[in-house]
Amino acid sequence: MTDLTPVRRMIESEETKFRYAGSESIMQKMGKSINFINTYQFDTWMFPLNGPYDIVSDPQLSAAGLYIVPTGISLEIFDVAMWNVVAGTSGTTELDVLYTLTSGGSFTSIFTTTPKIAFGAGDNAYVQTGGSGTGLTAPVLTSTPLTIPSGAALRLDKLSSQVGGENAGLTLFFRPVSA
Repeated sequence: MTDLTPVRRMIESEETKFRYAGSESIMQKMGKSINFINTYQFDTWMFPLNGPYDIVSDPQLSAAGLYIVPTGISLEIFDVAMWNVVAGTSGTTELDVLYTLTSGGSFTSIFTTTPKIAFGAGDNAYVQTGGSGTGLTAPVLTSTPLTIPSGAALRLDKLSSQVGGENAGLTLFFRPVSA
C-alpha cells in the first residue's frame, strides 16, 4: 500500500453534513492530516548549562539532570543541536548525551561523534546534526533516527569547557513512537 501524502488540511463544516456525498474526500483529508501529524510532529528536550560553566572541573557527569522517558512510549531522536552563547578565551566545549535502560544502570552514548564548539566559533555559535562551520563539530547519532525505549533515562555530560564560556547546552529533537 502507498501512504497518503502528508498535508495539513482543514475539514469544512459543509463536508460533515448529514448525507454528504463526499465521504471519500473527507477520508482523504483525514488521512493526509493524520500522516502530516505522524510525519512532522516532534518535541524537544533541552539540557542547559546556565551561566559560566567552566567553574566545575571536567568531565562533569549529569551536568543538567536526567530526562526520564515516559512509560508507554519510546522516543525517536532525529536531530540534535548544541549551542554556546558567550565564547570563552580558549578551549573547546564538548557535550555528550548518554542513556541507561535501568535505574542505577550503566550509561551509553547516543553519539558516534560528540558535538563540539571551539572558542574561535565566537558568540552565539551552534551546530546540529549534519551541520558544519569553523570551530564546530557536528553531532553524529549512533543511528538515525535513534530509538530510546520507555523508562530509559538520558543525561548530559560536559566533557570539556571553553575557558570563560557561558550559557551552553544541547537540545534533543524527538518524536514519540509506540513502546
